[in-house]
Amino acid sequence: MKIIAVNISKQYKNETLLNATRRAWILDINKCKDFDYVIGVVIGDIFSYFRKVNVMPDREIRRVCFDLEKCSNDEELEIRNYISSHNIKLRGFVTKYI
Repeated sequence: MKIIAVNISKQYKNETLLNATRRAWILDINKCKDFDYVIGVVIGDIFSYFRKVNVMPDREIRRVCFDLEKCSNDEELEIRNYISSHNIKLRGFVTKYI
């Protein structure tokens, strides 16, 4: 399982969780292609769980945005269990490859 965690603390109040999570991130587009899921994190807590359908370049150089689909309940549970069992910390970052 490969997950990209994005910090949506500033965006989630003014946007939908989907838009806050999919927005333009400074990430390596080639590296992103190998990942399965994108999660939106607010102050260490996961607020959104999405399956990555596609990654594409954004208008700005070095930024990417995601085409996402909502995860099933089973996928959400699998992601939570993976993060918990690997003791992954979700505080103090902008983007994180897991």
